[in-house]
Amino acid sequence: MKVFPYIIAAVICAIVAPCLVTFCINGKQGDRMNSLENVSTGRDVLVQTKAGNDLVDVEVYVAHIMPGIVDASADDSYMQAQAVALRTKVYYAMGEATVIQASDLEFQYFTEEDYIAKWGRENYKSVKARYERAVMATSGKIIEAQKEENN
Repeated sequence: MKVFPYIIAAVICAIVAPCLVTFCINGKQGDRMNSLENVSTGRDVLVQTKAGNDLVDVEVYVAHIMPGIVDASADDSYMQAQAVALRTKVYYAMGEATVIQASDLEFQYFTEEDYIAKWGRENYKSVKARYERAVMATSGKIIEAQKEENN
């Protein structure tokens, strides 16, 4: 019976050690998959910033215009509903095009500097993350008008 604790310890080490090595090499995969960095809808907005023109995915664009529309303290479900509404408006303005200029839309695009100016260097990342989570939770969802059937 004195061998039993050693067997348990060996089994735990055999399971935990590879997991730790994999985590150290690859990092936490789930966080990257839930990030706007990896989103590509194939539809972009050309945004003019101080640094020049940037082509950003519609999903990223929606997350960066939300602060001008939705209060940062809003309920998560309200933020998600607004993300769907804003995405719908952008897609409607784009029509069949795959790129639209931000100047053709009526929204203010919040840069990192804008986030910092509005919420402070200590708070802006958590605020920005709330908007990004709302966009990711509704990714690709738009409001479509139902066609009436004539009977």
